[in-house]
Amino acid sequence: MIAVSIMKKIVNYTKYWVYGQKLYLLSQKRTVNSRFDNSETLKLIKCEDLEIVERSRPGFSKMALKYLNNKDIGICVMVEDLIVAMGWSSVNNSSKLVYSSYFPLQPGTAWFHSDWTSERFRGNGYHKALIRARIEEVLMRYGIDINVLTNILPTNEVSVSNYEKMEFLRIGYLQVIDFLGRRNIVWPKNWDL
Repeated sequence: MIAVSIMKKIVNYTKYWVYGQKLYLLSQKRTVNSRFDNSETLKLIKCEDLEIVERSRPGFSKMALKYLNNKDIGICVMVEDLIVAMGWSSVNNSSKLVYSSYFPLQPGTAWFHSDWTSERFRGNGYHKALIRARIEEVLMRYGIDINVLTNILPTNEVSVSNYEKMEFLRIGYLQVIDFLGRRNIVWPKNWDL
């Protein structure tokens, strides 16, 4: 009984829905409903922005630096001198499987991850605008022969709805296992687009 109790404390399972779509299909959807006015801007996140990242989302700048060092693409929505929303993309344009964090990226695949909108700025369409901006950035850098995937907690109804509005399809699920601070991924089948 003690062993079971200890295992529950050191092993955590999280189930995510996996959504995906072919980039050339996503690139055809041009309209995004957002309430942008002249006070917001979309911009790529760079190393010199880490102080703003930390001020906007305390504790996240170390992860943002890790993503930047991994050549991930970060895009944010700025209001004045504050990041109010951000999202990241990892792209595998090599000929072999690579892992971005815990996520397996097949060749020709982009992974949209770490989406975040500040609670007080939610409901303005910033998340959909970030999805659209990442689609356009990946398209510009890598062309149309890319599959785009994301993983979303099933309880995150807003993100599920936003990705579905952007024409992503639920193609399966995956389980992330945290064991002694290390994340591993288990998926039951190949995800087909």
